[in-house]
Amino acid sequence: MRVIYENSRGTQADFSRGVIRAVKIGGTSAYAVINSSESAFFYGADSVSSSLGARRITVTLAVCSKDTECISALNSIAETEEKGRLIFITEDSTKETACYLEKMTVDQDSDPVKITMTFVCPSPFFESASSHMESGALLCGTRGMLEFDWELKEDGMILSDFTDEDSASVVNNGTFSSGCIITVHVLRQTESIRIGNADTGEYIELDGVWNSGSTIKIDTRHGSKGVECTENGVDYTDVISRLKWGSAFFSLIPGVNRIYVRTSGGAECLSAYISFRERYEGI
Repeated sequence: MRVIYENSRGTQADFSRGVIRAVKIGGTSAYAVINSSESAFFYGADSVSSSLGARRITVTLAVCSKDTECISALNSIAETEEKGRLIFITEDSTKETACYLEKMTVDQDSDPVKITMTFVCPSPFFESASSHMESGALLCGTRGMLEFDWELKEDGMILSDFTDEDSASVVNNGTFSSGCIITVHVLRQTESIRIGNADTGEYIELDGVWNSGSTIKIDTRHGSKGVECTENGVDYTDVISRLKWGSAFFSLIPGVNRIYVRTSGGAECLSAYISFRERYEGI
C-alpha cells in the first residue's frame, strides 16, 4: 500500500518511495464510541448505539539515509495550519481523507531515525480519491457526458443502467451514504423541476420558470448543501429560496439508487447529470 501526504499547495510526500518510508500506520481502521442505555427492568443494556467522530491517523516514518536534508525537505512540505489530504493506494482502490497535521516529532536517537506525524481528520470517512473518476450517471438528455469538469475521465466508465428517458439506476459502491452534485442544463424553458430518489422517497423540487440556457447546480453534500443557478455560465447566484416545501437534500444510499427527473415540459427540456464520491469507513 502506498501512503501519500499532500499539502494545501499540492506538494506531495510519498511515504512509500524514497529515503523516508512509512513503517507503521495507526487510525485507519474503523473507530466507534459505543453508548449503552441501561434499563431498570432488564439485566444488561436495553439499547446500544455507536457514533463515528473525527479520526486521528498516526504515521511512523523511518529515515533510510544519514543525510538529514531529507528531514528538512519534509519539514518544508508539512503544514500545521492548512488543510491537506492523506491518500492511500492499494491494488484495487485509491482512497483519501482531508487532514490537518497536528504535530511532527523526530527521534534522532533511534537507528534509523524515526519521524512520527499525527494527522487530525475532520471526517471519519475515506472517500474515493478526487484524482480518479467520480462516480456518476446521466439522468436525462443527450448532452452533458463531457460537458462539466467533474464528469467522466477518459479512462472511466459510467456506473449506471438507463431505465427510461428521465431516470437512471445510480450505483454507490461505498459503505456509507454519500451526498452528490446534480447538474441540470435547461435546454428549453420549463417550470417546476423535481429530482427524487425513488428508493427513499426523498426529492428536491424547484419552483418557478427556468429559462433556456440556464444551468442549475444542486449540492447535497454535508457542509456544502445549496442550490445555485447561472444563465451565462460564469456567475452563479443562490436560488435556494425556490425550493418547494417538503424538499430534502437526499444522499445516495449504498447499493442501487433509482434517481428520476420530472418537469412540466417533459424530460426532453433538460440534460441532467449526477456525480458523487463514494465514502468508506476504513481502507
